[in-house]
Amino acid sequence: MGIKKIRTFEDLECWKACRELRQFVVKEVLPVLPKDERYRLGDQIRRAARSTTANTRPVK
Repeated sequence: MGIKKIRTFEDLECWKACRELRQFVVKEVLPVLPKDERYRLGDQIRRAARSTTANTRPVK
């Protein structure tokens, strides 16, 4: 069993974990928020989940 080469940021385990977190938040967390919190708090949670993958990408 050899070491896997990392060719892109998408090969990073931390990026994969962040992507899973983002998908979990969108599918499981946001739908169960109370209606009065769904827009403001939901938007803030959604942006925070997106930023995890965005912050592990290289900047060009």
